Amino acid sequence: MLLAVHMLVGAAIGYKIHNYWLAFILAFLSHFILDAIPHREYEIDSLIEKKVSRKSIFDLFQVFLDCAIGLAIILIFIEKSPYITYALLGAFAAMIPDGLTFLHWQTNAPWLKKITDFHRFTIHREEKTPLFWGIASQLVIFVIALIGLIF
Repeated sequence: MLLAVHMLVGAAIGYKIHNYWLAFILAFLSHFILDAIPHREYEIDSLIEKKVSRKSIFDLFQVFLDCAIGLAIILIFIEKSPYITYALLGAFAAMIPDGLTFLHWQTNAPWLKKITDFHRFTIHREEKTPLFWGIASQLVIFVIALIGLIF
């Protein structure tokens, strides 16, 4: 699932919940629920490597752009809302599982292995979702989350 979609869902959760702890927990858990839905995402395999390459710089740029787009969309719709901090907390919490996976790739920290394996091999499906359905599933979730954020 694209980070922008995770962020938008997390932001919608935080925006509606108005409780920091509950918003954080639900947004964090939403990441795993969304990743269990068949989808397509861009390749970032070069980030598993611990060396800097042209490909890894490009992959990091994709991740940064993905996050920037997600944040921009959130801010466009709720910039002046009194609940913006809840939404931003939810957006951040929804990205944590991917952040922990990246941290594990870079450090091989044993305490991150279980959550990384759970995330990558139990939640994510190994088979390739057809491109149309992989994009359509994210688009539907994106629109539902956006509606939840706006109304």
